[in-house]
Amino acid sequence: MQKLLSRPLLNPPKHSSSYFFSHSVSKTTYDPPFSPISKPPKPKPKPPDPTPNRNPTPIKSSLPFDFRHSYSENDPTLEPIGFREPKRFSPFGPGRLDREWTGTSAPVRDEVDCCLVEEERIRVLGDPLTEDEIEELVEKYRHSDCARQINLGKNGVTHNMLDDIHNHWKRAEAVRIKCLGVPTLDMDNVCFHLEV
Repeated sequence: MQKLLSRPLLNPPKHSSSYFFSHSVSKTTYDPPFSPISKPPKPKPKPPDPTPNRNPTPIKSSLPFDFRHSYSENDPTLEPIGFREPKRFSPFGPGRLDREWTGTSAPVRDEVDCCLVEEERIRVLGDPLTEDEIEELVEKYRHSDCARQINLGKNGVTHNMLDDIHNHWKRAEAVRIKCLGVPTLDMDNVCFHLEV
């Protein structure tokens, strides 16, 4: 029985593959295909200034108008909390402007005399229409076969709407305005703004 069992080999042959792979690389050398790179050390934070400016002077500018850094700022000596945009987009930042003011000021207007404006309006408008003239115009333009109609939606009376009404009035005596949505709740207000 002992003859059938083979005894283990103490020294394996040199040509076996397991021997080759196990002895081909030195145990002390470790060279992976991608060696790890050490991260650069983070810079240490700068210590705070030991002598802060206790009484800063308010910032002045050569602009022809006053400005503040914040709408809620009451004291001009306070430092701003922060800016919404980078400094290159903030010309009213903590320093003075490097350029002169090149903008144009709005023209100064005299006070308007309301009586003269009202007289001019009455002169341009002329006498108001009689009841019969109003009924005739309404009957002529109230039908749905009228091609000249303006739809007044939820936005109400806008500048574009007034331009459309004016363009329609250039070609017709009256304009049919169809009101939809929210403006129908206060038609007196809509009529007032259209008449003004």
